[in-house]
Amino acid sequence: MLKPERTSHLFAEAHATYAEGIKYLDEATKLWDRELLRKSAEKAWCATLLAANALILARTGTEPEPDNEKGTYSRLTHLRKELNDWETLIGRYATLSHDIYQLAVCDKNVEPVHLLIHDIRDTAGYIRDMERLAGTEK
Repeated sequence: MLKPERTSHLFAEAHATYAEGIKYLDEATKLWDRELLRKSAEKAWCATLLAANALILARTGTEPEPDNEKGTYSRLTHLRKELNDWETLIGRYATLSHDIYQLAVCDKNVEPVHLLIHDIRDTAGYIRDMERLAGTEK
């Protein structure tokens, strides 16, 4: 797969994964089910990671190793000189990494629920911002 095709594929996968997460979120909030909320967080985190990796691929020509969150963060930090939205980019990634991945996915802590829901929903905007920075937005 060529790099532009792979980048588009990663962004498409990020959107699809996020959509799955929103289905879990809608069901979780309807039933107030903590496990469904955690599953939604996991999908949101996967979508965040896919979008960040797509940006890295678009900007550098290579993507981080799959399932290597630290590699992604490190690669994002190297893009700071190229990106005008650096503070927003890395700050939001760090927040999502901590609040969604570390707390909700790894530690299975969904508290405070309203902040987790906000972070999950904010993932859509993060994906769009990654696409804009990659020059692939639609």
